[in-house]
Amino acid sequence: MLQSRAIKLISDQILASKLVLGLYLSGPLVINPEDASGDIHLHLVVEESKYDIVCEQREKFLEAYYSILYINEDHHTSIVHCVYDNGVIAYLYVIKEIEVKQLLGVKVIFDDTNSLLTNMLVHNLNQEIAEKINSFAFTLVKYYSYLRSDDFLNMLHEASRLAIGLKDLLVFLTSMTKNTDEAEKLLYIESNEKKHQQAIKHLDINNSLMAVKLMMNIFDGIINDMTIALAQMVNIDLYLFAKERIWKL
Repeated sequence: MLQSRAIKLISDQILASKLVLGLYLSGPLVINPEDASGDIHLHLVVEESKYDIVCEQREKFLEAYYSILYINEDHHTSIVHCVYDNGVIAYLYVIKEIEVKQLLGVKVIFDDTNSLLTNMLVHNLNQEIAEKINSFAFTLVKYYSYLRSDDFLNMLHEASRLAIGLKDLLVFLTSMTKNTDEAEKLLYIESNEKKHQQAIKHLDINNSLMAVKLMMNIFDGIINDMTIALAQMVNIDLYLFAKERIWKL
C-alpha cells in the first residue's frame, strides 16, 4: 500500500538524521493500516534545543517518499500538511519532549529513551485507577439514594460494595508504590489498612453510615493525592455530590 511505503521512507529519513527522541503514528492508519484513503499523521518528539533544527528539515523528511505536489505549514500549530503527486496526504508534527501529552491510540515507531512507552503505561494505569475511583463514587451515590428512602438492606449491600471497591483500590495503589522507601510504604499500607478494618467493623444494618463515613475519609486522602492527569479522568463532581449530602446526616 502507498501509505505504508510512505511511512517507512519518511521514518527512515527522520531516524537517519538522529535528531529525534521519538516517532509515532496517529490517526486512521493506526486502526486500519490497510486503509487506502487514510492520511498519514507522523509525530516527531524532540529535545527543546533541537526543535528549530528539526522544523527546518520537515520538507526534506517528506521529500524522502515522493515528489510533492503541495506543502503548507499552519503557522498557528506548526503542523506541515503535504500532498504528494500520487495523492497520498501526510501531516508532520514536531513536539518538544516536555510537551508530550497523554498518548492514546498511537503506534510507536521509535522511542529512544522509552519516554513514549512510559507515557502510555502511565496513561493506562491512570485509566485503571480512574475506573476504580469512579466506580466507588457511583456506588456512593447509590448508597445515598437508599439512605434517603430508609432502605436498610440495600444500604448495607451498597456499603459492602464500597468496602470491597475501596480495598481493591488500596491494594492496586499499594502495588504501584515502588519508588518509595520500604518504611514509608509500610506506613502507608498500615495506616490505610487500619482505617479500612475499622470501617468494616461497622458494616451492619444499623451502623453502615458510620462505616461509609470512615471509608470516605480514606477516599479523600486518595483524591487529594491525585495527579493532574488522573484528575482529568475522574468524575470528582459525582463523588462530591454524594459526600456533601452524606456528611450532613
